[in-house]
Amino acid sequence: MENLALHAPSIAAIVGGALIGLAAALIWFVTAREAAVSESLDALASGDAAPWHAVFIAALIAGALIAAWAVGSLDTAGIVPADVLPGDTWLLAAGAFLVGAGVRVAAGGLAAHGIFGIARLSARSAVAMAVVMLAAVAVATLVGYAA
Repeated sequence: MENLALHAPSIAAIVGGALIGLAAALIWFVTAREAAVSESLDALASGDAAPWHAVFIAALIAGALIAAWAVGSLDTAGIVPADVLPGDTWLLAAGAFLVGAGVRVAAGGLAAHGIFGIARLSARSAVAMAVVMLAAVAVATLVGYAA
């Protein structure tokens, strides 16, 4: 029997959003800190990591592996439309580099600003998220992507 939850985008988005919110609240409650991937990676790289940093990164990797197992493949075909995730490795690498640079410039990524910052009613996070959304619309318009 096929798992319909994995193939219904709205259900998957609702479940995914709820799990992200639950994980964010749990980390905030347990550590009194925001769960920022960039912060955890920085802490691990510098050797100043608290144990929860390693657990957080390990959980992200485990979650990806569990999702791949649930779908039955590491292949994104059928999950992400081909026009959304093109096969050009250099384009994907350039995008990943730009995202990493943006995270450093903005002092945090979507998790830090979008989940924690907005929840705290941070003006800086609201501006950061507005800029991200405007940039996303601009890039989608420039490359001709239509949902």
